[in-house]
Amino acid sequence: MQPHVRQAEAGPEHTLLLAAIGALGGASAWFVLEELDTLLTNQRLLLAAPVAVGVFFLSLLAMAGPLRLTRAAPVALLCAAAATLLAVWASFRFDEVGPFIETAKPTAALIILVGLAQPFLIAAQRHDQDWANYAALFDNAWGIVIRGLWALIFAILVWGVLMLSDGLLKQVGITLISRLLEEPAAGFVITGLSVGLAVGAALDRRIYASPHLALGLLRLLLPPVLLVTVVFLAAMVPQALAAGGDLGEIFGEFSAASVLMSMTFMSILLVTSALDRGPAEAVQARPMRIMARLLALTVPAMAGLALFAVLLRVSDHGWTPERLAAVSAAGMLCAYGVVYAVTALVTRDWMRHLRRGNTALALLTILLAALWLTPVLDAQRISARDQLARILDGRAAPEPDTLWLLGHDLGRAGTVALARLEERSEDAELIARIERLRETELRYEFLQDEQGETVRARRIEDDLTVVPAGAVLPEGTMDDVPEYQQSMIVDGCETRTPGGRPGCLAVVADFLTDRPGNEVLFVFQLPTGGMMLTAPHEMEQTDWGLSYDYQRDVLEADLIDRLVEEGVTLVPAPVQFLRLPDGPAPVTETAPQDGGAGDGSPGEPDAAPGTPESPSAERPGSAQDGPEEPGGREPGVDMPGSGTSGAEATDFGRQRAVTPGPETPDAEVEAEPDDS
Repeated sequence: MQPHVRQAEAGPEHTLLLAAIGALGGASAWFVLEELDTLLTNQRLLLAAPVAVGVFFLSLLAMAGPLRLTRAAPVALLCAAAATLLAVWASFRFDEVGPFIETAKPTAALIILVGLAQPFLIAAQRHDQDWANYAALFDNAWGIVIRGLWALIFAILVWGVLMLSDGLLKQVGITLISRLLEEPAAGFVITGLSVGLAVGAALDRRIYASPHLALGLLRLLLPPVLLVTVVFLAAMVPQALAAGGDLGEIFGEFSAASVLMSMTFMSILLVTSALDRGPAEAVQARPMRIMARLLALTVPAMAGLALFAVLLRVSDHGWTPERLAAVSAAGMLCAYGVVYAVTALVTRDWMRHLRRGNTALALLTILLAALWLTPVLDAQRISARDQLARILDGRAAPEPDTLWLLGHDLGRAGTVALARLEERSEDAELIARIERLRETELRYEFLQDEQGETVRARRIEDDLTVVPAGAVLPEGTMDDVPEYQQSMIVDGCETRTPGGRPGCLAVVADFLTDRPGNEVLFVFQLPTGGMMLTAPHEMEQTDWGLSYDYQRDVLEADLIDRLVEEGVTLVPAPVQFLRLPDGPAPVTETAPQDGGAGDGSPGEPDAAPGTPESPSAERPGSAQDGPEEPGGREPGVDMPGSGTSGAEATDFGRQRAVTPGPETPDAEVEAEPDDS
């Protein structure tokens, strides 16, 4: 297929020139990122330099080919100057440049601004194109995307060949490549050279004109995406009715908005692929045209739900830069939805009108990205004012996360808001917390000091299901649970079991029969799937190699429900221990023969410790149960089918909790004898 855009320059000489430009860009990036801070101390200049270098060289390589280098270079320079000025201007929202960069929102705005502007800039500089002509913009945009993908793939391949070549030559004592890569700027120069070479090769071979393959593949996704979207919208209606019209129960999570926005963006991309650059290239099959039109009609519904989900979070928790960015994105998608729905419903030649709409919407997106870098959309100022107002009028409490947001994440606007809160507050404790916030540099330390283990422990105890029925957590249990485990249990409690219970449970029983009182085993779901069994470190510090932090993906999802409904059974652990010659005196109490029904009451001793029938243990980790089980399982933990006939068992000291299984016998299951 012949390219639609005539190349201004191509050929081997042009390819080598672009490779040199790429290498120069890589060397420049190395200098401004690695060496410039030894010459300059002004943080704004240290921010401006990499932005200017990055935007200039990337824009130059993007416009090379469609434009002559003599024409592309001034345009790239102008683009770099504008982007640099906006970035430096926006950085004054913070006293330091580092926190500004860490927010990542300005970087995203710059990428959108510069990336979407390239097709318009190319078209504006060509005599045979109109800057508002959709076909020209379409060809320019997809040409940049395809050349960029080839450049990325080629750069990865170059590095792969370098690594393999280095490994091969090292076998015969040649370390030339290793010494070359040890040079500080080598990585930057090689990557830049590879990118420039790939862009030049793509232009020389007219590979830039192959977005038609990518567009054809995208169109194959149109039917399944339409089906999924329609099924989702149809299934949402009865759920909304069941919830009494309260969509907050369905879309109250921030992750729901992310999924909705991603699916909406995918729908827009697929409809655009069906439109192509013009009528001759658009989809011709009537079923595909109908499906593209129907998918365009779903865009406003999906975008509206995404915006609703984000606004729910804003209503509950106020504005933050993240939520403002999400509302901006969802609002932009709603604008696309309105245009798509109107053109698909009202106009006969809907594809032609939709192409015009795409052009206007792209310009609107560029404007929105630019506004994000100006005081008009100062996310830090908007968020700081809103959070302060919510605290002062009583709509929200000064939570630790909110205080940290004001004190460290919202720049100068947050500092001013925090000072006003301190001035207007008559709460001595709040003033002390603000002072402590100013003295703390790490978020983790502040939240730990603010919330500490007591707050997490209270959250756990509020949601935790305790079995057997009537049992309570022993006093001070949570004091023995490390902070990372408490956080994992909290995450588990926020999930739900198939039966609708919180995804966390505590089994209280006399697991360690040689110690007075009961112990606790925590069972909780992992947000990524699977189940974890864990116990406080107090139980780990025993002479009976305790199995803890035991994670199993094969445990049934309804394990917690069944433990609550069917109860817990304790049986003796069929474990023998090796007593070291210089170990402590053996424990005289032994495990019971018969397991209780969850009460953990000891039974009759099976043998005196130290006898051949019951060797004693010296310390955790010294248990020797014979050869290691296949699959690397821990001794003392029965796998499915390994002696419990469908039940799962976890050892604690010398008793174990048997989790419900379809074939679990009532009698104790003996372990196979250890021939070692």
